[in-house]
Amino acid sequence: ILPIFIVFISYGLLGGEQFFIFRGNYWDNMNYISTSMLINEMNINEIYKLEKNPVNESNAVIFNGSKNILFRPLISAVLAQLFNFKIIGYFFTTYFFKAILMSKLFLSFYFLLNQIQIKHKYILSLIFTFSFWSLFIFEIDALSQLGASTLFISGISILIANKKNLFFDYYNFNLFLLISISLFFVYPEQCLIAGYFIFFYILFQKNILNIFHNEKWKILFGIIIFIIATLPSFKTNYLSMYSLIKFASISSVDWWGYYGLFLTGNFEEILNEKYIQQIKSIVSQDNEFIFVFKSIKDFMFDHNFYLIPFNFIPSFFGMYYLTVSNLNSILNLILFVGTILLNFYLILILFKNLRYYIQRENNLSILFVSSITGFFVLVLFFFFRNSYWPIIKLYSYLGPLIFLIIAIEVKKNSISKYGVNYVVLFLLLIFPIYKFSDLNSGISRYDTFPSIINPKYKKNITWKIDGDIKKCEEISYYFPDKIINGYISIKLYDFGFSYFDDNKMVIKNSKLSNKNITCVVRLEDEKFKIIYAKKTN
Repeated sequence: ILPIFIVFISYGLLGGEQFFIFRGNYWDNMNYISTSMLINEMNINEIYKLEKNPVNESNAVIFNGSKNILFRPLISAVLAQLFNFKIIGYFFTTYFFKAILMSKLFLSFYFLLNQIQIKHKYILSLIFTFSFWSLFIFEIDALSQLGASTLFISGISILIANKKNLFFDYYNFNLFLLISISLFFVYPEQCLIAGYFIFFYILFQKNILNIFHNEKWKILFGIIIFIIATLPSFKTNYLSMYSLIKFASISSVDWWGYYGLFLTGNFEEILNEKYIQQIKSIVSQDNEFIFVFKSIKDFMFDHNFYLIPFNFIPSFFGMYYLTVSNLNSILNLILFVGTILLNFYLILILFKNLRYYIQRENNLSILFVSSITGFFVLVLFFFFRNSYWPIIKLYSYLGPLIFLIIAIEVKKNSISKYGVNYVVLFLLLIFPIYKFSDLNSGISRYDTFPSIINPKYKKNITWKIDGDIKKCEEISYYFPDKIINGYISIKLYDFGFSYFDDNKMVIKNSKLSNKNITCVVRLEDEKFKIIYAKKTN
């Protein structure tokens, strides 16, 4: 895993603060950091008091941290331990932590491939780690999901490792139970979805009735142990899971407009805020699916977005960057022809592999067939509820399986049942080269892949404080923008300051300080500058 870790860290140091501060989802990035800082500074009783007595928004670290500290806090607690090592600063330490999680993701995927018994495991795992699906989670700063993905893949590995059934092997059963409990602690929503897919997996077993008859006590034992082990996290995990799922499943949640835009392909024209809002407006209306479909079709043709349907299949399989949005040049025309061929090629691979899996009864085949069935059932459920954000989230959970279903080449007449599809691997390997070959104000290449919610935060602001903060005993700041306030407060904590009141911070152990200088942080010419003044009594 060392080469993977070195690549991420090296690129982060090369890009500097402008790159690793607020990668994609600056809200989650800032919330995770603030929560971890509070976990280091407070005991549990103080944390519960914060929940009952919310603070002013300008007190950004405490405000952001206290809002999220009781929502599945385990990954924040782990990050908090890294903060104790003070690796360059809070923002870089968080990026450092993400690099560790990506390395673990590689390790778990390698373990999965060991169970499949496929050749070129290292190369295949390496490409998955740098593929669209892994970098999607990395870029949107979904730390809990990134940590949970390792456990999710490990759980899949245990499932398919058993030649008979999961409950037959005592060792694997207990290991699977331990992984399930861990997954719930890290990310309860994904654990719930994993349970849903396990249900389908068991349902598709040939001897399902015998399994339930022979293993009913072991199943009951597993459920009881799971509940007993996870019940202490009732407030932080069970209640938060319920509230988050309830919130995400209502049609007014339009986060899919940011996270799911890649499905249109490499469509730079659609990044216009006006167009995004128009699409959201069409979808958010409580109309029948047929009406919504017709309205979006009319919108696409009115704005010359008629190439989007050709982009959907390549984009779904992680290759949005190989599509085009217009035919205004010879190069785009050639790429469009390539997109058409890619559509046919991916459909051919999918049908060939699925036909093989449907005809076989081994664990991997059952996993693919049951997962696809479960996926479509949930997609239809959310579609008819006009709730599209959970579909994108569900898609991101199943990234490892989507990757495998096109990356594996089934071999009928071979000692080894599974090979690798070199064409697909080559095409997927283009993505990180394409995406990160341009720093672009720290965004990387700006397209429909979710690298930043609002590019103005990268293009119009240099995320670095210009001046010697160590001269200051007190420092004040106020910006009407919550993101900027959150950034400044975290950076000041980096330099050893703590809150005095809502928008003023003082150096810790200020009684020992004789600097007698008060400072103000201002944003001038896209840079944060320190204004110095003598402290008055």
